[in-house]
Amino acid sequence: MILANNHFPWSNSTMMRPDLVQQMLDHIGNDLFYIDTVEKAGGFEIDILGMPKGNGLTQEQA
Repeated sequence: MILANNHFPWSNSTMMRPDLVQQMLDHIGNDLFYIDTVEKAGGFEIDILGMPKGNGLTQEQA
């Protein structure tokens, strides 16, 4: 909890958003809270690593 409440050196936000900590604590035992969608990751300001950022659709893809 101490680490979660620390601030990022480059912003005013905490390491973990309070609403994410609350969601995690609401789940007990094997009932885990999963970040399993891009929307959840974005909502909790979690960076997704491993895929390059897209520049949108090309004309062919559109």
